[in-house]
Amino acid sequence: MQHFARGRVIRKFVVLKSLVLAAPILSTPAWAEGEENDAIVVNGRSESLYGITNASTGMKIDVPVLKTPQSVTAISNQVILEQSAETLTDVLRNVSGITEANSFGNTGDNFIIRGFESGQGSVLRDGYLSVQVRALNASTERVEVLKGPASLLYGRFEPGGLVNVVTKKPLDTFHYTVSGNFSTRGQNRQMADVTGPLGGGFAFRLIGEREDSDYWRKHGHDIERTFIAPSLSWSGGALSMLATYEYTDSTQPFDRGRVYYNGKRLDTPATRYFGEAFTTLKQKLHSGNVLLAYGVAPGWRVEAKYAIQRTSGSDLQVRPRSLVVGPDGQATGELIRSLDGNRDLHDNRDYFSLNLHGDARLLGVRHKLLFGADYETFESLRGFQVDSPRRGGFNVFDPVYGLLDQNYANLTVTPNSSTVDRYKTIGLYVQDLVMLDDAWTLVFGGRYETFKDFTRSGSNISDRSETDTFLPRLGIVYQPQPNVSVYASYSRAFAPNPSVPAEGSQPASGPFPPERSRSYEAGVKAQVFAGVTTTLAVYDIRKNNVLETVDIGDGNTITEARDKVTSRGVEFDLVGEITRRLSAIVSYAYTDARDPQSTFSDSVINVAKHTGSIALSYRPGGVLEGLSLGGGAYHVGRRYGGLSQAADGSTTVPFHLDSYTTFDLNAGYTLQVAGGHSAYARLTVRNLTNRNYDQSAGNALRVVPGQARTLFATIGMRM
Repeated sequence: MQHFARGRVIRKFVVLKSLVLAAPILSTPAWAEGEENDAIVVNGRSESLYGITNASTGMKIDVPVLKTPQSVTAISNQVILEQSAETLTDVLRNVSGITEANSFGNTGDNFIIRGFESGQGSVLRDGYLSVQVRALNASTERVEVLKGPASLLYGRFEPGGLVNVVTKKPLDTFHYTVSGNFSTRGQNRQMADVTGPLGGGFAFRLIGEREDSDYWRKHGHDIERTFIAPSLSWSGGALSMLATYEYTDSTQPFDRGRVYYNGKRLDTPATRYFGEAFTTLKQKLHSGNVLLAYGVAPGWRVEAKYAIQRTSGSDLQVRPRSLVVGPDGQATGELIRSLDGNRDLHDNRDYFSLNLHGDARLLGVRHKLLFGADYETFESLRGFQVDSPRRGGFNVFDPVYGLLDQNYANLTVTPNSSTVDRYKTIGLYVQDLVMLDDAWTLVFGGRYETFKDFTRSGSNISDRSETDTFLPRLGIVYQPQPNVSVYASYSRAFAPNPSVPAEGSQPASGPFPPERSRSYEAGVKAQVFAGVTTTLAVYDIRKNNVLETVDIGDGNTITEARDKVTSRGVEFDLVGEITRRLSAIVSYAYTDARDPQSTFSDSVINVAKHTGSIALSYRPGGVLEGLSLGGGAYHVGRRYGGLSQAADGSTTVPFHLDSYTTFDLNAGYTLQVAGGHSAYARLTVRNLTNRNYDQSAGNALRVVPGQARTLFATIGMRM
C-alpha cells in the first residue's frame, strides 16, 4: 500500500469544537418528524439519469447526501452505460481525487483516494468486502464513493475513503434488457437482465453475462468471463428478505505493462505487449448473501446480513527483471524476463452484521440511533508457487514471443509455497444522529474492534498478531436552507498491517504495526437546478505506519512501514440534471500528498496533484426524441512512478508518468416499439485523439498504459 507525507497546508480550515461525529447513521430515509415506514424496502428503485440525492454507503441505508458530514459521490448506471465503462477505473475517472494504483498486472481494482492507496480487495459490494478481481459487471446499479475515514461503520479501511458497488435488486414490476457490446479492439460481450413479481410478496431478478473478447494489446490472452446472478426478494408486512447469488468464471491476461529506463519511457506503442499469450489470471467465484429485516416497533427495525464468498484460481505471469544496456549507456531494448505464478489460489470470506436502528426522543430532541455489530473472517491460500530461470532475447522494439516455457513441469516450486494469510475481526459500534432542529444536525459515535491475524509462508510463521482499538467519530451539519448544507467532521481510522508473503524470488516483508490515522474535513453541499448535487470539500489527513512498496531492483520489491504520511487537499464534485435535457458530471481535485521518507522529494507513487473531468449528455427531444449526444474530457496530472534503472544497472533514477488529457464522444438512439418495448443503439469513442499515456506504475518495469483509441458499439432491447 502506498501513501503519504507531510506537506504544505493548503489552508487551515476551522473545525468546530463542539461537533459531534462524522458520518451519518443507519436510520430510515424519512427525515421529517412523524414519517415512519415499518416495512423494509429491499427491492430496487429507479433514479434520475445522472442525479442521485440519496446514497447508502455513508450510513448503510439510503440517507440524503446533504445530511452526511462527509463527501459522498454516486455514479449512476446511466453514466456507466453512456461511457461504455469496462472497469471501475473507467467509472471513477468521473470522481474527484481518484487515480489508479498498482493493479497487479492490470488484473484488479486498486485506487489512490485522497492520496492513499485503497489496496486490492478493498472494494465493497453492497456494503461488504468483495474478493472479486474486477467488481464492475452486468449487475452493477451504481457506484458510490465515500471520501474520508469509514472505520466507524466498516471497520479497517484506508483514511482516503472507500468504493461501494451497489447491485441491481428485484423489482415489483416486469422489466427486461438484452444487449450486445462490441468494439474495434475485439470486444464481444452479451448481457441479459430480467426482473419482475412472482406473487405473494415475492420478486425475482436474473442477470447473465458472457464475454469472449480480444485483449486490446496484441498477443495478450483473450478476456473470457461468464457471470450469472439470480436474486429473490420477499416482503410481508414488517418482515422483508433479500437473497442473492453470484457466479463468476473469468480468465484475463496478466499484463505487466511497459518499461521506463533512466527516467524516461522507452518509445513503444501502447498496443505492444511484453508478456506471453499464455500468461493469465484465472478466478472462479461463488458469492451469496442473505438480508433479513424486521420492523420490531414503530420507527425501529433490526437488520441481519450474512455473506459468503469462495474463490479458486491460478496465475502465471511474465515478470520483467531488467533491461540490457549497451556500451553507449543506452537501453538496447532487450528485456530480461522470467515466469512465476501460483497454481493454486483460494480466497474465502465470511461476513455477518446485525444492526438495530430507530427513532427516540430524549430531552425533547429527536435522535436516530444505531447499534451494530459485525464479524468477518478471511483466509487467503497460495499454494504451489512456481518460478523459472531468467532469459533474455526479448526486445521491446522488435518482440519475438514464445521464448519462455509455459510448461508447469519445467518450473521450479519455490520454498515460499503454501502461503496462508488468515484474519478474524469483530466490531461493535454505536452512532447517534441528533436533529436539534430543522437546520442543525449532530452526529457522534464510536467503534470498538478486535483483529487477529496469522500469516505463514512455507513452514515458517511470519506473523501472528492481535490488535484492538477504539475509533471515535464526530460531525456536524448546518442547513441554512433546505437545499444547502455546511458540514465539518473529525474521525480516526485504523488498518492492521499483515506481513507480505514472498512471491517467487521476491522476499517477504513484515511483521508491521497497524496503521493509524486521523482526519479533519469540512465542506459545503448544495442541490441546485432541481436535480444537481454539488460538493466542495477540504481535508487534512495524517497517517502512521503506512505500508509502501519499495523497488529493490532486479524486478523485485519489498514493503516498508512509513511514519507521518500526510495528505491535504481540495475537492469539487457536481453531478445531476442541469435541465430536463442536459446532464453533467464535473470534478476537480488538488491533492498534496507527502511522504518524508519517499525515494524522491516527499513524492508519493501514483498520486496526481491535479485531476479533473467533465462529462455532458444532451437529449434534444422534439423530432429527435430518443437521441442522446455526449462527451467528456478527463485530466490526470503528472505522477511520481518510483526509481528506474540507471546506466550502471542500479535502480536510482526517479521517473514520472506524464500528465494527460483524454476525450470521449458518445451518441445513442432509443426507438419506442409496441407494448412498451424499446430498441436502442449506442456508439462511444474513447480516447478520441489516441493519446499515448500511462495510467499507473508498479515500478519502472511494470507501467500500465492507457487504452488506445477504441470505438464501442452497443445494441439491445428493453422494457
